[in-house]
Amino acid sequence: MNSVDRIYNAVIEGNMKKAFQLLRMAESGSSFQGMITNIMTPLFDRVGDVDQTEALNLAQGYIISKLVKRLLSDFSDRNTDTVDQAGVAVMCNAEDDCHPLGREITSSILTARGWRVEDLGID
Repeated sequence: MNSVDRIYNAVIEGNMKKAFQLLRMAESGSSFQGMITNIMTPLFDRVGDVDQTEALNLAQGYIISKLVKRLLSDFSDRNTDTVDQAGVAVMCNAEDDCHPLGREITSSILTARGWRVEDLGID
């Protein structure tokens, strides 16, 4: 079983701690671009395939979002690679919607895919 499979299984099990540990092991010695290409993109593809047949639950989506944030945070200080910018996305919550989780998940995934995200926040 490869790193993507192990991380995916931890996400499906709802085991965030294990998913973070596996991500940390996969990061060891990798470049940011390598992590995006070799780990996160196949993981997103796998999640997308599942979503077509059976939706992920909120907890699993939350873990994916946290993994992306962790990856971006881990590489932010030491990242000398550049990711080709796909464009700019502006994110916000609609008026009176005070639940940021969906916006945060989407923003994390877009950022990992090379988008510059401008987050306007809630309301």
